[in-house]
Order: sequence, then C-alpha cells, then structure tokens
Amino acid sequence: MTIQGWNLLFNAGIFALMLVGGLWLKYIVDQQLKAKDAAMKVLESTIKGNEAEISALRSNTAPAIAQAYAVMKQHAEDVTGEALRLAEQVRKLSEEVQDTENLTRLDMLLGETTGLLVALKAFKENLEQSPSPLLLAQEPQRMLAFINGCNTALEQVAMGVRDRSKEIRDTVRAQTGTARSAD
Repeated sequence: MTIQGWNLLFNAGIFALMLVGGLWLKYIVDQQLKAKDAAMKVLESTIKGNEAEISALRSNTAPAIAQAYAVMKQHAEDVTGEALRLAEQVRKLSEEVQDTENLTRLDMLLGETTGLLVALKAFKENLEQSPSPLLLAQEPQRMLAFINGCNTALEQVAMGVRDRSKEIRDTVRAQTGTARSAD
C-alpha cells in the first residue's frame, strides 16, 4: 500500500473512532440528561409535597396560635386582677393589724395610768393613816425622811402618769394623722 492508501485507511480509522466516540459521548450525555430529568421530577414532587405540608401546617397553626394567644392574654389579665385584689386585701389587713396594735398599746397605757392613779390613791390613804405630824415633829430626822419619801413617791407617780399620757396622746395623733405640737 502506498502512502495515499495508508493515509486513506488512517483517515477512515480516525473517522470511525470519532464516529464511535461521538455516539458514545451522545449516549453518555443522553443518560445524564435522563438522570437529571428524573432527579428534577423527584425533587419537584418532594417540593410539592413539602409545600402542601407547609400550607396545611399554616392553615392549622395560625388559628391555634391565635387561640393560644387569646387564652394566654386572658390568663394574664386574670392573674393581674387577682394580684391587684390580693395586694389591696393585704393593705387593708395591714391597716387593721396596725389599728389593732395601736389600740392594744393604748389599752396597755391606759391600764398603766389607771394603775398609777390607784397607787396614788393608796399612797394618799396611807398618808392619812400615817403617824401624826406632832409625833414626827418630835423626831426631825424621821420627819424629814418621811417628807422626802412622800415627795419622791409623788414625783414618780406624776412622772409615770405624764409619760403615759404623752404616749397615749402621740399614739392617738399618729393614728388620726394630726400633727399638733405637744402641750
């Protein structure tokens, strides 16, 4: 064979190889396109299923959320109202307890003052029954001790009555809210 024959044969071989390669390449591309189309159909059906599920969830969830919000809001309003009612009740009870404590304190002070006045009356009665001043005049030291004792006792009773009267007056003023100066 001559060079021209070999050249023709070689060109025919290259042509055959290119033809087979081209057919094979077309087959591969077709297979890839089919696989791509199949994957797109699967993904498209998955997307449609997800969209249907999302729309179903939206349609079911929105009313449920609105209802839950309404229930929560009503509960919050109820709890707030109850808290305000209880705070008012605690305030009133605190005032009542304070009033009771003040009355108890006043009652105790009046009792102490009454006791001091009874002691003063008893002291006066004992003083009237004490030895006569003529007998004591004969013993000046004893007379002086007797007078000092009487003065000390009277001063202590008077101071006790004055202190308790002031405390009663201050408590009553604090209770009624008057701010008058002390007498």
